[in-house]
Order: sequence, then C-alpha cells, then structure tokens
Amino acid sequence: MTPTVAMSQLRAALAMRGVSTRDDDVRELRGGYNSILNLQGLVITCGPEWIRWFLAADRLWGWHRATDPVGAAHRLARTLSERASGSVAPRLCVGVSRVPVASPTRTRGRR
Repeated sequence: MTPTVAMSQLRAALAMRGVSTRDDDVRELRGGYNSILNLQGLVITCGPEWIRWFLAADRLWGWHRATDPVGAAHRLARTLSERASGSVAPRLCVGVSRVPVASPTRTRGRR
C-alpha cells in the first residue's frame, strides 16, 4: 500500500469516527511520505510501512502499521478523545515511545 492510499484511508476512517481533517493540512513530503500537520496537537506521517504520530504536549511517538489505516484511526481517535476529556493520562504501551529530551544542564563542547 502506498503512503498516499494509506493516508486517504486513514482520513476516511478518522472522519467516520468524527475527526475531520482539512485538505490544506495534508502535505506530500520528500520520498513519497504524506503528513497531516496540526491535527489537534498531533503531527501524523504516513510512510510505506508505518503511520506515525507525535503527541507534542506529551513528547510521545505512536505508530501503527500502514497496512491497517482503520486500526490507526481507531487508536488516534481514542487518543484525541482521551486528551480532550483529560480523563486519562498518556500511557506508554506497544507502539508508543518517549522522545529523549536533553538535560538543560548539559553543555556542548566542554573544555
């Protein structure tokens, strides 16, 4: 499945779950990847093997197989719903990882 087809199916599945995306927010990136920018605080990228999203506020990456855009839409819709209600804290599970953040006290080029 190409990233363009996976992105199209992902957007249709998100719409069925009440999450709308705008055509203006979809970009084709170098290498044939597709991206949705600024979907309620998420950046979603679709490649040939994976659909990945970044939860900026929580510094978490999530991913799902590109061959299952409906499953990815289900996870994304659930994540957006939980974040909107504030009822469930972000949790780490299979397909989610924390982004390492550099320590503010660490300096480059120590002498």
